[in-house]
Amino acid sequence: MRTMLRASAMLVVTLGLAILPAAGQTPAAGTKANTDAQNRFEMGLTFTYKIAQVSDVPGSRYVLLGESFDGVYRFRGKAKNWGLAYDAGSESASNIQPYVNLIPPTGTPGTPYTLNLHQVTVVAGPRYTWMLSDAQIHNKVSLYAQVMVGAVHAFDSVFPHANGTSSTTTPTASSVAVQAGGGLNMRLTRNLGLRLLEADYVMTRLPNNTNNYQGDVRFSNGITFHF
Repeated sequence: MRTMLRASAMLVVTLGLAILPAAGQTPAAGTKANTDAQNRFEMGLTFTYKIAQVSDVPGSRYVLLGESFDGVYRFRGKAKNWGLAYDAGSESASNIQPYVNLIPPTGTPGTPYTLNLHQVTVVAGPRYTWMLSDAQIHNKVSLYAQVMVGAVHAFDSVFPHANGTSSTTTPTASSVAVQAGGGLNMRLTRNLGLRLLEADYVMTRLPNNTNNYQGDVRFSNGITFHF
């Protein structure tokens, strides 16, 4: 995890230093200043860090690392602060140790055992954006909030299904996914920006042999493209 954090931090610092000399530039005379209204599409490429838990059983917390490709189509006119956003992410973790009441692949019943987990999540929904600075392009800062609904598919792991007094397991599982949160963006040039931070609460309903509920917290940052 430290390697991913350092890589993400270096990405932000490098891009910031590369664009800094142009931050104070203003549009040339006779040219039209660019505004967000002229850029209706935004796409983001980010690293993601999800603090997750298999269930509410103690000892089942772990961290998923991955990447996300997200975007938003912004409306115009009276609805200019609104947009339709999507987020497609892929995350994984190795050697997680949930405590579950089923016979593990090896060992004795009721004992923790290591396994891996991979998740692919696709969600979409409305986003509302507030502009926090008056800059035309450079260093324009915006804050956004969003609520998105979709699905998650998890695989290469163990998903226990309660069935009366017994349990069965499957290597894959899918469920509804709800993601709610927001983030902070900073524009660097007409087409390039930084995702300083996004924080989301992610709810899924994957089988876990208890309440089939996961409430995870995901953080992400990276770069954005504007068109």
